Amino acid sequence: MRWTRRLSILAFVCLQHIALTTGFQGQTFPAFTAAHARAQQLRSTSHSSELPTPAHLSILRGGKMPGSAPSEARIVVLGTGKDDPSLSRLELLPAAAKVVAMGASLADFEGKDDILAEANILMVSHTPGVSFGDLFTALASRMPNLAWVHARSAGIEHLVCPALLSAAASGIPVTNAKGVFSHSLAEYALLAAGYFAKDLPRWVSNKAKKEWDRYPVGELRGTTMGILGYGDIGHATAHLAKAYGMKVIASRRRPELSKDDPLVDEMVPNSDLRSLFAASDYIVCCLPATAETENIVNEELLATCKPGAVFINVGRGAVVDEDALISALSSGKLRGAALDVFRTEPLPQDSPIWTLENVLLSPHNADLTGSFLHEAVEHFAQQGVPAFLAGLPLPNQVDPSVGY
Repeated sequence: MRWTRRLSILAFVCLQHIALTTGFQGQTFPAFTAAHARAQQLRSTSHSSELPTPAHLSILRGGKMPGSAPSEARIVVLGTGKDDPSLSRLELLPAAAKVVAMGASLADFEGKDDILAEANILMVSHTPGVSFGDLFTALASRMPNLAWVHARSAGIEHLVCPALLSAAASGIPVTNAKGVFSHSLAEYALLAAGYFAKDLPRWVSNKAKKEWDRYPVGELRGTTMGILGYGDIGHATAHLAKAYGMKVIASRRRPELSKDDPLVDEMVPNSDLRSLFAASDYIVCCLPATAETENIVNEELLATCKPGAVFINVGRGAVVDEDALISALSSGKLRGAALDVFRTEPLPQDSPIWTLENVLLSPHNADLTGSFLHEAVEHFAQQGVPAFLAGLPLPNQVDPSVGY
């Protein structure tokens, strides 16, 4: 199979050159992903023949090995209904895929046992206040052919339950919409950094008072951004930080995965967050909510911050000890904070965070762009489902047991 290996290497080198010279590093190339997977499959199915077989040629044309994939995708949509305008993008589904049922409650699926029994995909949309663990448990027991669970969000903490963990352990893949929300959250992080660097509230106040107050402002160039949780959001944030001339220190559970990342000046493990906090002027938290990250940003860690540091949270509120954060902001240990997520949402009216002048507060809408849900559905319809039908690895697979 030397001819396929040479072609695979040539294609890989060409596409890597394109990625490096056009600035598209880190983005998804569906055609390349599919071609690479097909080549891997081809090589794994032949060990002795030098010439391609008809089955090999089928794979290279975009086909699949016999019995390696389902002939049809029968999709159940959970958590939303036909009045959701973003579901219009399901029109992009391949011809062999169709939505067979949808609903936001068990009542919407009454009398549909036959339909559920034939369905093999469950797409879940998060609705605040709804216990999807209970819904999933009830529906999954009626879907014996379930072969894939997809979350239309980046976070999956709302979906994790014993039934999902059991399904994943049995080999059913779980995926999310990682990457769809990254750019808008990265923009928020840099906006927040600039908000404090330029002291934007002072400009607004001076305008209201008609006061011509010229004062020295800070700049982001030359400062250090620490990124807590270097996944898709962290990578997008680092890309923008580098454009501003910032140094980037990042952390992740497996730092070896990013050891050659040109956007990161220093990578540290999650066990060494003190050094990240001590060196950073702006700390951007991108962590998901898991048992491991619960209250990881606590009083002890905040005490290691350099004077005048700014904390920016675009991850999940549960990773922060809010009492410790309020104390650090009130005492002046932190210059300020930009918070888009909170432990309890909506943020309770009696929370002291509302009255802190050095807090930029947004109601968990930093990624609520006009198109983000549409893009999430497009990702499912144009990348996920075609891969499912082709018997290829599904994009954005997550491990519910670790929460991401």
